[in-house]
Amino acid sequence: MPVYNVEKYLKRCLDSVVGQTYKNLEIVIINDGSTDYSLEIAEKYRDKDNRIVLLSQENRGQANARNNGLSICHGKYVMFVDSDDWLNLDCVKKCVNTAIKSMAEIVIFDANTIKIGHVVYESYGLEIYDCQSAPWNKLYTKKVWEGYSFPEGVWYEDLGIIPIIVGLNEKKVKLDEALYNYDFTRSDSQSHQLNNEKNMDIIKMLELVSSALKGKVDNNKLEYLYIKHLMLGLILRKILVYKKLDINSLKKVIEYMNNRFKNWEKNQYYVKNKSKQTLIERLIFLLLKKHLYKTSRFTWMTINNSYKTLFKLKEKFSGS
Repeated sequence: MPVYNVEKYLKRCLDSVVGQTYKNLEIVIINDGSTDYSLEIAEKYRDKDNRIVLLSQENRGQANARNNGLSICHGKYVMFVDSDDWLNLDCVKKCVNTAIKSMAEIVIFDANTIKIGHVVYESYGLEIYDCQSAPWNKLYTKKVWEGYSFPEGVWYEDLGIIPIIVGLNEKKVKLDEALYNYDFTRSDSQSHQLNNEKNMDIIKMLELVSSALKGKVDNNKLEYLYIKHLMLGLILRKILVYKKLDINSLKKVIEYMNNRFKNWEKNQYYVKNKSKQTLIERLIFLLLKKHLYKTSRFTWMTINNSYKTLFKLKEKFSGS
C-alpha cells in the first residue's frame, strides 16, 4: 500500500485491510514522503497490529513505493491497495479461496467506482484490454512478479506492467463480484490531472507492453489495447476535454496510431462493440479523420454535457 498525503482517506482504507475476514496477512505500508498526518495515522495502526510492516522513505512516487513493497513482502500471494480506496471485508478470503480452488496464478475481480452522487459497477475481463490496467483488482501469486516491476519516473506506470503480467500468464480466473471500491472523487488524484507532456507517457507504456508481448498474444488484442488507451482514453478522456485544445498533441497521437496500426478502425474487438457510446465515439473519430479538430471537440463536449444534464435530472426526480 503506497501512502502519500491521504490523511482524509487512510483510516477508511486501513480499516478495510486490517478488518479482512482472512487474517493471515502481511500488510506492507510504504509511506512515500507524506507531509500531512498520513505517517502518524499509519504508525498508530502499526502499533496496534503486528501484521503491519511500515516503511517510510523520501517521496519517490507510487511506482517506487510499490516496487519496494514487492521487494520486502513474504507471502505466496500479493495484492495492491491504493490508500484512498478500500476493500470489501471478505475480498482477500474470496480471492485466496478462488486461487487455491482453481490453481490460478491471477484472480481478477470487479470493482465499484465511487463518483460524486453515484456508484458505478465496473466489470472486468481476463484479457490485456479489459482486465483493468490498474493493479488493485487482482490477486497474484508473488512468483508472477519475479523479474518484473513498475516503471518509475513516468505517469501511467500501471499500464506499462499490468497488461504484461496478465498477458504472460495463462492461469488466471475471473471472480464476478465487486470486491474493491475505487474512489474517483479525489480531484487531486492522477486520474483527474491534465498534463499534455505527461499524458504522452501512455505511448511509452504501450511500447513497453508491445515489446514484452510481441509474438506472445494475439496482435488484435494488443491493437485493441492501444485503441482503448490512446483513442478512447487519451484523446476522448484527456485531450478533447482540456480547457484549451492542444491540436499538436492531438495530431501527434492520431499520426502515431495510424502509423502503428494502419487499419485500427477495423479491429475485430472494436468493430464488435455496437453500444450507443461507441457509435458516438466513431462519429468523433470520423470528424478527426477529416481534420475537423475544433468541431470534434465541440461535438464531444456537447454530447458529454448533455449526458451530465440528463443524469442530474434523473437523480433529482428519482430522489424526489
